[in-house]
Amino acid sequence: MVPTLSKKDEVVLAERGISVESGVYGVNIILTSKGLCWLLNYLHSSGKQGSLLSLKLLKEVAGFQKNSDSWRELRIVASRLPAYDTQYYQLSIYLNGSPPKAFMALPPNLRAIPRTFNMPYLEYGIFKIKGDQATNIALSASEADLLENGEAVIADGVN
Repeated sequence: MVPTLSKKDEVVLAERGISVESGVYGVNIILTSKGLCWLLNYLHSSGKQGSLLSLKLLKEVAGFQKNSDSWRELRIVASRLPAYDTQYYQLSIYLNGSPPKAFMALPPNLRAIPRTFNMPYLEYGIFKIKGDQATNIALSASEADLLENGEAVIADGVN
């Protein structure tokens, strides 16, 4: 049986910065920084790092309760990566106190950071994404501005 999200699950996930859209081409998952914070904290506290991002996993995230003792802030940074005669950037996402996980190369012009971008297929990492699944990360304008100015985006899962 294919797992589905109840309306209650969808409301809770939306409040947590995670939206799921189903269409003729499949499922599209959109994660804000707040949503990434909830997802990564769930994976960390449950010991399920490396799990496949699926509706089943999102249902578990919807039922997850924040534990102030183990809760960590999410950090997103764009680090310089000198290559040839140009400065490229590598986008990294991690929970405070965990090693950064670089997952996406950005163009040399940080002013070109897209506000919403498709997360690449990941076979190894904090979580896995199926090759036929669309997963997008949506940055707010202020978050993109922080990255463009060399600062970290910090999300605590509340705002």
